[in-house]
Amino acid sequence: MSSSRALAWARLLRLSNAPTIPVDLLAGYAAARALGAEGPLEPLAFASALATCLGIYLGALVLNDRLDLAHDAATRPGRPLPSGAVSPRAATWAYAALCALALAGAGLSPTHLLIPFALLALVATAYDVVLKRSPLFGPVALGVCRALDLGIGMALAGMPEHGPAALALLLCYAGYVVSLSGLARMEDGEPRLGAIRLAMIAAGLCFAGGPLTLGLAPASFAAFPIAVWIGTRGFVGSQSWPRERVGRTVGRLLGLLALFGACVAFAAGAFAIALTALVLFATARVLARCVPPS
Repeated sequence: MSSSRALAWARLLRLSNAPTIPVDLLAGYAAARALGAEGPLEPLAFASALATCLGIYLGALVLNDRLDLAHDAATRPGRPLPSGAVSPRAATWAYAALCALALAGAGLSPTHLLIPFALLALVATAYDVVLKRSPLFGPVALGVCRALDLGIGMALAGMPEHGPAALALLLCYAGYVVSLSGLARMEDGEPRLGAIRLAMIAAGLCFAGGPLTLGLAPASFAAFPIAVWIGTRGFVGSQSWPRERVGRTVGRLLGLLALFGACVAFAAGAFAIALTALVLFATARVLARCVPPS
């Protein structure tokens, strides 16, 4: 495979976002342990859950672009499918292979994860087929998918004793994703400064709130500087927000997904997981230089 074709596949799969999936699972596990769950992190259970979540996530990306081929040909002709860098037939086979990966991973996973896996696949597919057209339900579906990834990580440790705190963490993560997804929709429309500022403030609040759900220890405040940076982006620099600037901002916020997981793990006292998340965050940022995250 030539380097240009490999790059096209990497762009189709948004490869720079892939490291955020293991971070979600690891951060969820760390949070559940901090909230009273006692299950050990079994290597096979983690690997199979990761295979399932990656298969669903990457498969949903391919399906999304496959279904949007006609629209992208008119609005984003440089993308891998409309440009011809990846053929629709190859994309269809890739989607089938990723579905097979998800099914194989689910088959090797603990049975109590099967319902969350099914919900994740259902919501991801519903988003691709119909929900993405809704300015409300589209972002909410993406937030639910990410919260389910984090929840699956929690389930690897067992049931947390502090259910309300676990739910609050999931809602904060979903809220962050909903906020940046709402911002991303302005790439296709006319960006409005008020809506941009609201989305950035909401994203910052959710980013800060996630680690705080684990308690008020000093480590829980590590996310605050990042949250302030996010929340103030709409008030810094030029008041003009062309679509290109919106796209760059969305890319940066997507890159911070792994950093959210690192902050959660740090607040949970899982320093090895926090360090792993930081390494994966750095990996994602390096990949983003040649493979845009959105």
